[in-house]
Amino acid sequence: MTNELQTLNERIAERIGKDLVSLIPEDQWQEIVDKEIHNFKLVVAPKIIKELLTEAYKERAKKEVSALLITDEYNELTNEYINKALTKLLADSGGIIFAGMMQPAMQMVLQDLRSRLGY
Repeated sequence: MTNELQTLNERIAERIGKDLVSLIPEDQWQEIVDKEIHNFKLVVAPKIIKELLTEAYKERAKKEVSALLITDEYNELTNEYINKALTKLLADSGGIIFAGMMQPAMQMVLQDLRSRLGY
């Protein structure tokens, strides 16, 4: 479709739209508008925001994971490549990681101990 024809179609649609809107009583028109705004606020906008946030967090996660995969130093004592970012993450989070690994097993041990103690 050429630009001239598209523009003509848009102008005709706009003109017809204005005429149709003028036929709808004001209170009904306002009700239609309010319903669409309400729908946008409750359904459309949250969906858009969720998609934008999901993409932003995915990009951030990709960058963080990529940084953890880069080996940036060679240790001559161990003959291994060292990743400083991963080493720092493990050093800073070691307790949390260990607790997460041990928690299910400790939960079972405590439940068993509880039952052996009779309560």
